[in-house]
Amino acid sequence: MSQVQKLLVAVAIIGVACVALIWPPLGVWDISGEWQVARELLTSGVVQSYSNGARNAYPLPLELLFLPFGLLGPTEVAVLGRAVTLALIAAALWTWSPRFTVVLPALLSLPAVEAIFTNHVMSAVGLVGLSLAIWAQRKNRWFLCGVALGLGSIRLVNAVPVVVALLLCTRWSAASFVRMVLGALALLAPLTVLAFVVDPAWPREYQANLSVFGVAGVAQIAMRWGALGEAVLLAAISAIAVIAVRLRGKDGFAIAMALSVLGAPMQSPYTAIFGLPALVQVAARPGYQKAAWVVNDVIWLVFIATAVTQTVPLMSAVGLLFLVAAYPLMRASAIQPVREEPVLQGAST
Repeated sequence: MSQVQKLLVAVAIIGVACVALIWPPLGVWDISGEWQVARELLTSGVVQSYSNGARNAYPLPLELLFLPFGLLGPTEVAVLGRAVTLALIAAALWTWSPRFTVVLPALLSLPAVEAIFTNHVMSAVGLVGLSLAIWAQRKNRWFLCGVALGLGSIRLVNAVPVVVALLLCTRWSAASFVRMVLGALALLAPLTVLAFVVDPAWPREYQANLSVFGVAGVAQIAMRWGALGEAVLLAAISAIAVIAVRLRGKDGFAIAMALSVLGAPMQSPYTAIFGLPALVQVAARPGYQKAAWVVNDVIWLVFIATAVTQTVPLMSAVGLLFLVAAYPLMRASAIQPVREEPVLQGAST
């Protein structure tokens, strides 16, 4: 490791230390809604806290995956939740590259670190689900792809561009499509049935929760026209994602995931974890690993400056920087492509 790269790593580590001061390591934080649902269900068999607004901004069937958390106290949930979030993000990034030095810039990024410290387990589940689905598709493991897409649907807005690109850009037969659907049903069907048993009104409550959930960034502009505006935004993102995947294959999927951040609420840097695969793909290119660290450190330097002055912003535009960083992935002539198995129609991988 060169002196320059050591300096870049040091800046990231200082940033992690700043996050540790701002978000103390104890506290249930984002998983509090899921934890409360689990506690109620395990103690009384009745769910009352699901209809409590933005604390439960995820569909109840997938929140039921976290029933074991209901057996734990707040301190145990705080520690275990962070460990699970770290493990899920690391596993998601591993599906893009098994090389630790390539994954490290993304692991030490502000979005990943904030997601871990604030217990955003649900977002990490979405990231690992979509990443695993893309990996399984490349390996022609369609049942696993379906199961992974079921997990990824926990972040529906992020999942839509990936699902559209998978369906329109990959070679699949009727049999492989059926296996994918069966995989998704194997995960979602029993959870959905259980959700209706414990709370028959959960779809209406889920919509109500989303209606009070804060929105920032590009999605905030789209939501001025309500559901139609968000649908148009997702359609535009999906169309660009399809073009990216057709042109650049695996790199295109990384870009599609980064693009999905634009359709999400973008309230805080953690939402940009879906742009981390693009950072991994850039770091995997010969001569571009330092560039990945530079992108990472630019975000950290801004965050450190605002933390020192106690003016920490929401920084919802972090995901936009990952889109800028992903630009080399679209320039086939600028870098030597990473060799991948040819599984995409018309894709240069």
